[in-house]
Amino acid sequence: MQEIWRANQGIVRWCRCGCHGCRVCTQVSTRVAFTGEISMLWHTVDRYRGNVIQFTIDPDQMLDMDTFELTGALADAYIDGVLAEGMRVRIECMIDTIEVVNFDTGETSDEERPVVIDVMVLGS
Repeated sequence: MQEIWRANQGIVRWCRCGCHGCRVCTQVSTRVAFTGEISMLWHTVDRYRGNVIQFTIDPDQMLDMDTFELTGALADAYIDGVLAEGMRVRIECMIDTIEVVNFDTGETSDEERPVVIDVMVLGS
């Protein structure tokens, strides 16, 4: 989290989640949503990240992203059978830019990847 100073508002915490609608967050993050039916669902416990739920959907729009991962508080909220195979869901994601390193050449490049911020169960 980075702190950004604005003279008229004091300190704004730049969280990139867009949850408070400040100028910085809404300009940096792009939200996208995917809908589909859960085709595969699994739960693991990571030593460092805690509960991790991974699932694959059959997306409504062909060629949409189909594999997602929930971690942290979001995974904890959906751990006790809230999600199941065959359920229709809407996954809201925020696009995050990460730096990718090519191990063969050592070159770096920026790549966009979606980070799940919310999952809504539409039905089963």
